[in-house]
Amino acid sequence: MAEDIFCDIANHKIEAPIKYEDDLFVIIPSKHPAAETHYLVIPKEHIQSIVHVGDEHAETLGKMMLLASKFAKEQGIKDYKLILNAGKYAQIPHLHLHILAGELEDDT
Repeated sequence: MAEDIFCDIANHKIEAPIKYEDDLFVIIPSKHPAAETHYLVIPKEHIQSIVHVGDEHAETLGKMMLLASKFAKEQGIKDYKLILNAGKYAQIPHLHLHILAGELEDDT
């Protein structure tokens, strides 16, 4: 599969305002925020979307959720939503977790 913008960010091929990075993930603010606070937790491993995960991705998904919780706590974010998009809602073909807080566009 051709590389996408999130692969390029994770591999430092393009510059991005990375707020957190380890061997498995990067966290960046959303370029198109849907909330007052909007971060993206992006695995460095290319996984197309949540629809494409299998048993072999269980550890990555678990670590992604734990990292989102830890990052939110470190940022002082108390009330938030975690969202994974699939199908027509997944605009970038690379799995990523949204952390949304504060005033949301669609608070449902």
